[in-house]
Amino acid sequence: MSLSQNTNSVPPFLGGTVRDAIEALGITQFPSAGNWYQIIGGLIVQGGYVSVLDGVVQAVSFNAPYEKEVLGVWLQVVAGAGNGAFVGGPVALDSFDIYNGVGDRDYYWLSLGV
Repeated sequence: MSLSQNTNSVPPFLGGTVRDAIEALGITQFPSAGNWYQIIGGLIVQGGYVSVLDGVVQAVSFNAPYEKEVLGVWLQVVAGAGNGAFVGGPVALDSFDIYNGVGDRDYYWLSLGV
């Protein structure tokens, strides 16, 4: 019996098949039009698109909550100049906060964790 069952999970340490290894590479999932995640050998990579109003602290939920640790979250402004926005506070396993600077901005976000 295969442990991965096509869920993009970590393949067995011993006795795994080639199919287990291929399935562990992951298939990108798109839970909405602007958000995605992929599990690659147990490492979760996810990202999305978010609009944040002037001076607002915007909570963003992860598409696939992390089970152990968030290794990082990065922002990229989509249009316009950077305005000092940053990911602040402790990052939770299921969400993070964007502290927006001056002006409404759209951001791409990317995170990595396990």
